[in-house]
Amino acid sequence: MTTIFKDIIEFDYWANNEILTILEHQKVIDKDILMFHHILEAQRVWIHRILDLPVDLSWFEDNLNIIEFRPIMESNVQKIRAFIDTEPNLNEYFHFQNIKKEDSTFMRRDVLFHFLNHGTHHRAQILISLKNQSISIPDLDYLHWKNII
Repeated sequence: MTTIFKDIIEFDYWANNEILTILEHQKVIDKDILMFHHILEAQRVWIHRILDLPVDLSWFEDNLNIIEFRPIMESNVQKIRAFIDTEPNLNEYFHFQNIKKEDSTFMRRDVLFHFLNHGTHHRAQILISLKNQSISIPDLDYLHWKNII
């Protein structure tokens, strides 16, 4: 099971990099930058939960500069790669508190899938917005990525 997650993690990283490169080099609306910030911080929260590390919800504050995004993205992917490389039991349940401070229990695989799917969802929203701003958008399909790697 970890093999498919390794692949999807690399795809997710590539797709995030494609979006971030556009955001760094094009004049875009603030909403797109805030949405990408949301992707990165949600990933950081989920990774920290999976690894049982402290979660700081102030990460979601909207005062970050786009220059700070790439180091967050790199840190996120390094942590999740290291976790997957340990060949964890992804069917194992773990407990955490959600944003509402409610206790939650999920399998690690489900949370991993959730945070990867969450990024795909919001990248699609950003792509629609970029297209509406007449900015050329990349093909971020998984099979396109598989074909070019």
